[in-house]
Amino acid sequence: MDDDRVFIRSGGGTSRSVHNPRNPIGLALVTGWLLFAAPTTESPPAAPTRASASTPTP
Repeated sequence: MDDDRVFIRSGGGTSRSVHNPRNPIGLALVTGWLLFAAPTTESPPAAPTRASASTPTP
């Protein structure tokens, strides 16, 4: 019966619901969250450089 529900109750006597990895949609949600939450190894893009404030002389 647990195979058909996307959300199931978590263990430990709490009323919290968690994704059901036995359900294909639940497995996709678990995988998606893991990929989303995984830290990236790339550095953030560099801040754009500001052009010189002085005006060029003709």
